[in-house]
Amino acid sequence: MAQDPAKTHRRRGAAFWRRTIRAHDHSGLTQADFCRRNELALSTFQYWRRPAHRHGVR
Repeated sequence: MAQDPAKTHRRRGAAFWRRTIRAHDHSGLTQADFCRRNELALSTFQYWRRPAHRHGVR
């Protein structure tokens, strides 16, 4: 049975999340608004954001 492309999970690497976090920092949007506009799961965004802050990935 074929999967619905809208429901498939996309794996994104650390480089993607570094760029995305920087884009959010410059967007002026809340995390929720940014994720909604960019079709990202808020929980995943927050997961990647925490290590970025702890390890100076910015």
